[in-house]
Amino acid sequence: MSKAILKIFSFTFLIVWSTFAVADTSTLVVDLSTREVKVSSSFVGTNVMVFGTNSQHDNIIVVIMGPHETTTVRKKQRVSGIWINREKMEFKEVPGFYAIASTRPLNEIAEQSLLKRHNIGIRNTITDNFIYQEQKEIQNYRSFKEALIRGKKKKGLFLDDPLKIDVISERLFKTSFHFPNNMTTGKYTVNVFAFREKSLVNMVSKTISVEKTGIGADVFKFAKEQSALYGLIAIVIAVLSGWIASVIFRKI
Repeated sequence: MSKAILKIFSFTFLIVWSTFAVADTSTLVVDLSTREVKVSSSFVGTNVMVFGTNSQHDNIIVVIMGPHETTTVRKKQRVSGIWINREKMEFKEVPGFYAIASTRPLNEIAEQSLLKRHNIGIRNTITDNFIYQEQKEIQNYRSFKEALIRGKKKKGLFLDDPLKIDVISERLFKTSFHFPNNMTTGKYTVNVFAFREKSLVNMVSKTISVEKTGIGADVFKFAKEQSALYGLIAIVIAVLSGWIASVIFRKI
């Protein structure tokens, strides 16, 4: 069964289920258009749909977070007319990808403390707990944090303004996220929250696997599993390339 047919079947099932299901104040059913994203050399990005059904009284927030990584933000200063890197700050456990969608503005759905507790909103996700202890005396932490967010946004990896969630027949909802071609491989978490009267009533979590395919994937796997041998081969190739180039130019 093709992915397109499977997606249509899943969405149709949710429509039928929501029509005949017994009303339940905490019911939240969620599915994804795909559970796997294959990244090849010709990958230009893809869209992933999140859809489901919920109580007609609930507000929905969808958050997608990519694999965590350590990110360094450097501040440039002008010295003798030259811009050089001076102060820096390292952030740990930063999501490599972050996107969010909601049925209403976040402040109308839940209080700030509750949003922060569940990492809803990129500025609620990256806190001072993400920086190393020895760097916490840096006074302008906020400027480094904003620089980190701006840099990720330019690359299409952070989305701080929630996308719109379409609601159909007061129970069905759907939204679509774009995965860019520069996304990292690994497990992506999809968290779907249901709020009512600014209280969390349900949450469903799904995962999406992003993997490399083709020759690039084989090289990446070999470099990771056989790092010493990969480094040796890279040195040999570099030496041979230099020798061949010198022979060619010598004859010219």
